[in-house]
Amino acid sequence: AFPEAHLDSLENPAYATQFETAEARLFVLPTFGGGPALNENTFGTTGAQSSDYSATPQISIFSPIGHSGFVVGGGISYTGTGNSALTMTPDEDPVFPGQSSSLNHVTGNSTSNFYTGSIVLARRIDSATSFGVELESSRGSGSLSSTSTDTDLGVPSVEQIYSTSRISQTRLTAGFSRNLSPKAKLGVFYRYGFISATDHDLSHTLNNSPLGLNSTDSTGHSSELGFRLRGVITPRLFYGFTGSWLDVSLGDGLVRTGVVNSHEHDRAQRGSAGFGLGYALNRRMVFTFDATGGTSRIAAQRVQDGAGNALQNGTANGHFLSAHAAIQSDLSRRLFVSASFMNVWHAQQLHVDLFPDGTGATSMVQDSFFPVMPSAYQLASQFSDFGIGWRFSKSLFLQYLFTTDYGLTSPSHA
Repeated sequence: AFPEAHLDSLENPAYATQFETAEARLFVLPTFGGGPALNENTFGTTGAQSSDYSATPQISIFSPIGHSGFVVGGGISYTGTGNSALTMTPDEDPVFPGQSSSLNHVTGNSTSNFYTGSIVLARRIDSATSFGVELESSRGSGSLSSTSTDTDLGVPSVEQIYSTSRISQTRLTAGFSRNLSPKAKLGVFYRYGFISATDHDLSHTLNNSPLGLNSTDSTGHSSELGFRLRGVITPRLFYGFTGSWLDVSLGDGLVRTGVVNSHEHDRAQRGSAGFGLGYALNRRMVFTFDATGGTSRIAAQRVQDGAGNALQNGTANGHFLSAHAAIQSDLSRRLFVSASFMNVWHAQQLHVDLFPDGTGATSMVQDSFFPVMPSAYQLASQFSDFGIGWRFSKSLFLQYLFTTDYGLTSPSHA
């Protein structure tokens, strides 16, 4: 329900014309202990969903160009995450064709680094209408090492894997905004992206004996359409509506040990819509509420290289609904506190079909970027943030946040 000039302008470049003087913002978000998932409130590639630590410095700058009606700007950000305690016991999860049902234990650690930069150019067409374009580039790399112990035959076998991954994305955005009235503003944007990603094993051993190396090479594109409508009902009551549709298409080259080489086509689609209300209870206290719902569909088809035989089809259909409420209060001119609670209702239906290859064997292959089996991480349904902050001036503040999903994972501190 509340506008935020920097975040709005990086999502929809047409909003950049609201800057009447040069303005810059530096935002630093270090976290440790659990690592909340990053979202649209941080401009940049999202980091790991759960991590021991993360660091996200971001800076954005916007400035009018004389009296021409043009505004230029952009932003840069870095996100670094690490997890040194990846642990999974697959026997606690559903068993799929080709997956061992024996008692296994997997431990490991991972690190990821993402860099994002964007350039924005916007122009005010008239007093109520603006148009803008944005070029954004993201680059990321990561590494993962894991150790798996299998006791299926009574004698422990130890499998060790070390792999690296890279991803790059270039996105072009065109945005439009219009003041529908002095108290309401509509923004619409379209975004198209080019995606390239790799995930390669550098070493793979079983009881210290070398095994074959797995790899995934992906290229594709994304397309996104979104809108945002905000307005004022009374001087104390604000509202907002938002919606988006995202379509991603990828082609993958897959190399897996013990399985014929194959390629896969992935298609993911997601639609969501939400609304929010913001109410100033008094001069020191603000209450917000928002609700969002959406659906998603992932479809993957794997085909044998050369022969063209269909090997695997998979679909994952999901939907969700979330409700979120938050309150922030000034205890003094400088000291403020905040609290929030969010509940998410989600459901997913998974389906996988396997077909024999040229040798008559069937096998399950999971793509690193669009898996077709349940995640090893259970999804939480309830989240809360509790914060306390201090304003040093109108331009500088410091805030501490304690984030919890009520016991599913360890709390995080930001």
